[in-house]
Amino acid sequence: MAILAHKHILEALESGAVRLPTYGKIGAFSLDIPLGATLLHPRRGITPLPEEGLVVTPDDFYLWEFPSDLFLSAGYMGEVVTRSTYARLGVCAESAPSNDAFILQSDTSRSFRPVCSLRTFGTEVRIRPGEFISQLVLKTSLSRCSTSEMRDLFDQGELVMYKGDKRLSRADVTFHEGIELLLDPVIYVYRKGSILDPRQPAIDRDFEKIDLSRFPNGYYLAESSFFISSSVQKIATSNRYVSYVTPHRTTHRRRNGDFRPGPSFPSFPFLTHPNSPYHVFGLHALRQITFENYVTSPDGVRLFPREKQAELMMVPLVGPSNYDQPSRYDGQRGATLMRNGV
Repeated sequence: MAILAHKHILEALESGAVRLPTYGKIGAFSLDIPLGATLLHPRRGITPLPEEGLVVTPDDFYLWEFPSDLFLSAGYMGEVVTRSTYARLGVCAESAPSNDAFILQSDTSRSFRPVCSLRTFGTEVRIRPGEFISQLVLKTSLSRCSTSEMRDLFDQGELVMYKGDKRLSRADVTFHEGIELLLDPVIYVYRKGSILDPRQPAIDRDFEKIDLSRFPNGYYLAESSFFISSSVQKIATSNRYVSYVTPHRTTHRRRNGDFRPGPSFPSFPFLTHPNSPYHVFGLHALRQITFENYVTSPDGVRLFPREKQAELMMVPLVGPSNYDQPSRYDGQRGATLMRNGV
């Protein structure tokens, strides 16, 4: 999937290849998209968003529209993902209801009002009208780097990984479909019933800090638990590629009381990084990747430090980008909660 970076988005808007009257900031490779004044609930119908906000719970599922029509010329595709600030609160905004127009009809020019979904993964979050909860990522194809291409990117310095102070070579990492990322020992577990607010920093009453290295038999989390984690490895890409993380499902050995991590027996899964999968590019942005995680197994899951967390994939940008505005999360070390400011 060749992704449009900042300057390519500006060029597409200026040329009329993409037209969208209402949007917020244009970031490294996306446009911020605001909520309107209402949501649509499948059973309750149109739901107004009060100025003081509406608390979205894990039992809720809403639809919402872009505030204006979107025009995409033939050859352009789109995807809506959650902004990282909201993803770290468990919010999930997706473009699936409009995937036909975003992707399947990309061989023709089309104008449409995108319909997206809104839910949370195990959390309660206050949402207000006009908040920029999502980002529109624009693409010209669905291609991505193959495993052999990713090995070459290692050798060429286009993909850089560190473990502690050691720079890794491709011989130091494990390749599957993507590159295996390991779970850092420190995680933050959401305290159920706490109402998260993007205008307020997440604090101890909202999340409990857990050091997995203190639990030799694994740390148990029940179904529908939400937690923040990070990769052991620090990662950066050149200005020609964007990295993204698969929604990996982890597995554990559960036979005869053996709780060591491993792929041999049936999975008791959690979803990793389902909300905000893409990561800022640039070798200056070397840092651990923070993940949002949601436990999906009815039997829960046991977590172990340095087990497989996810797989890292690479996608090319349409062309090199000189965008160098720092991310709010530059300099993060380990699992990092939402930083204040929306």
